[in-house]
Amino acid sequence: MPALMILLLAGIQFALFGLASHAAALAVAEGGAAARASNGGESVAARLVSQDVAAIAGGLLVRPQVTVAEGAGSQMVVGLSATVPSFLPGLHLTVHATSDGPAQLFRPGG
Repeated sequence: MPALMILLLAGIQFALFGLASHAAALAVAEGGAAARASNGGESVAARLVSQDVAAIAGGLLVRPQVTVAEGAGSQMVVGLSATVPSFLPGLHLTVHATSDGPAQLFRPGG
């Protein structure tokens, strides 16, 4: 019976990990789009990712750390790292998500 309980808790734990991973990917995708937009930027993207994490994930992502950086050329890279609450002693799961792509630049024609 204890083995069944541990198996059930492990299944719930990994379901929470999957939900947290999906929420992180969604928040980073939104932030990445904002960072690459011509009127966006690093601060806009970081704020949007933080708002999305709070709205979508709630308590599924603990201590989220958002990074926004300009990569080579005009690449924008948005990242998120957070831990997932654990019910199993000794199990520490971390979620990582990144979004990168070229920034949209306005170039007047002529």
